[in-house]
Amino acid sequence: MVLLALGKDHLLQWLAWDMRIEMTDFVPLIPVLIGLAIVAGGLTGLYPAFLLSRFKPTQVLKGEIKTGYSGIVIRKGLVVAQFVIMTGLAVGSLAVKQQMDFYSKSRFGF
Repeated sequence: MVLLALGKDHLLQWLAWDMRIEMTDFVPLIPVLIGLAIVAGGLTGLYPAFLLSRFKPTQVLKGEIKTGYSGIVIRKGLVVAQFVIMTGLAVGSLAVKQQMDFYSKSRFGF
């Protein structure tokens, strides 16, 4: 919400849009965004919590825990998934920017 308030004038000028956006229009979204943040935070904390809860503290401190093949596969899979998602978002952002540049520079004849 703060980022929207700080950047809305610049964004609307960059897009050449004459639009009025008031912060009071977004007040009903605040509980939804807070709830979404709580759910996302809870879901992202589940995997580490379940993984760490399997270890016994005495064995970890003695160095007797050995990670198996499945742990390595999961970690590498998560790294690959994060890279693929990040690349997709970057390519998508570039495509949207090119479309917006094309839209702002073209004349539609009406």
